[in-house]
Amino acid sequence: MTRPVKYFNADTLFANCTPSNDCYLWPTFATDSPQALLAPRSPMAIKFGSTSVIRILFAICRFPPAGRRLVRMCPNAFCVNPYHHTEPKAIRAKRAKQADPLGRLEPEKLYYHQTLPPDEELKAMRVKNPDLMQHLAETASRAGLTGDNLVPGYTNRKPPPKYADPNKPLLVIRRREEPPKKASTFVDPITPEMETEKEGFLGPYFDMLMAKKQAKEQERLIAQGYPDPIDGRDDH
Repeated sequence: MTRPVKYFNADTLFANCTPSNDCYLWPTFATDSPQALLAPRSPMAIKFGSTSVIRILFAICRFPPAGRRLVRMCPNAFCVNPYHHTEPKAIRAKRAKQADPLGRLEPEKLYYHQTLPPDEELKAMRVKNPDLMQHLAETASRAGLTGDNLVPGYTNRKPPPKYADPNKPLLVIRRREEPPKKASTFVDPITPEMETEKEGFLGPYFDMLMAKKQAKEQERLIAQGYPDPIDGRDDH
């Protein structure tokens, strides 16, 4: 008597999960690994060439992943919702350059049938439960194509539009305040009368400065051995 197969399609895999909001949590007691894994001898693990539950569900519900790694976008380590995972950024960039973004990449075509069941068998494994299908579609719309909406601080996300509130306008235009006027530093031009007054006041002062300068110059010349021009003049 053979043991009945426990997992053979997407419905049976999701039936083993515990729904938590938009996540489907794989039981932690089912594996000692920090992620959801099947037994290596499980029929689905043999067909898909992988023991990763999320990789198997990703290939069934979405499209066959091209890389060996899938990036989890939600905070739950044991979440197996395929719409909460995405391919690495480098592979997504390659997909964006081809006509069918969800199609198979060129390297993927070479080993596709060696690692995955045929397309007809993949279609037969898809979700059949209508309630599960509806909930998965809702989680996919909330998560986004690459799950960016699940990351609170994702840099490429645009902020939601703000709508004007009549009681609190979004844009407030303030009048520019004029800077305080400084005291005028303008000086009236000097008139000829003022020049005459200044000359009469400053003339004796400048004469005194020139006399002191000449006296210092004479002292310097006498110290260097030059005769005193006053003592050496001839008196006739």
